[in-house]
Amino acid sequence: MDENLSAKEMSDRLWLGISGVSLSMFKEAERQESLPGRNKLTLNQARALRTLFNNVRGSMMLKELAQVLRVTPGAASQQVAALVELGLVERQTNASDRRSVAICLSPKGYKALGKIQGAMQKHLSLITAGISRKELETCCRVLQVMCDNSRAFEEQRAGEHTLSSK
Repeated sequence: MDENLSAKEMSDRLWLGISGVSLSMFKEAERQESLPGRNKLTLNQARALRTLFNNVRGSMMLKELAQVLRVTPGAASQQVAALVELGLVERQTNASDRRSVAICLSPKGYKALGKIQGAMQKHLSLITAGISRKELETCCRVLQVMCDNSRAFEEQRAGEHTLSSK
């Protein structure tokens, strides 16, 4: 690879590479015949399933899910509605506050996520062939720093927006 990339070339390659790998892995998972909602599940909905799975409490409030996914509450609500329709997530109303609704994976959602993860892992092993474990670990660290920086930048921008709107 050319070591003397311009900032624009590097930006383009990073964006195309990251989005291309994400889309490639998701499309491979989507091709699996046994996935529920085949050809209906979007990449963002799959991210929502994974986020719910990773939550240690087992459920999340819609606003919290939106923040983790870095989407608006309205977009998160649409994703959840579609996942509820597919039977992959459930809404749980808080008995003490009926306005408070938590979202969690359904048993069908856990099963679907397992299939998605299995297909993605298999595809990832194919597309990372010839890349050493050390290089992959470095890649993971770099991507994590990029995600952290991106989140911090968005939080800073949100703070600036709040200050400027006063």
